[in-house]
Amino acid sequence: MNRRYSPSSEIAHLLAEIKGLTKEELLDIHGIEINEDKTVYDTAWEETFKNTQAWAAFVVEQEMLDYGDEDEYDNKWDEDE
Repeated sequence: MNRRYSPSSEIAHLLAEIKGLTKEELLDIHGIEINEDKTVYDTAWEETFKNTQAWAAFVVEQEMLDYGDEDEYDNKWDEDE
């Protein structure tokens, strides 16, 4: 499936993906811990975010930086599907 990159749709996709995961799955799959105050600690980046929305936005931004342009990013998602 070829789709144009949309930061907001990728953030929504990531948030939907983590919504039903257990604490153990969040740590194993995404390397994050959600604290009682709803802050998110990312073990890979060793950074705390104010909430899951802020964390997801950061992750999507980092992926865009890693993949450079939209076409390369689109191809990354095509390979995952």
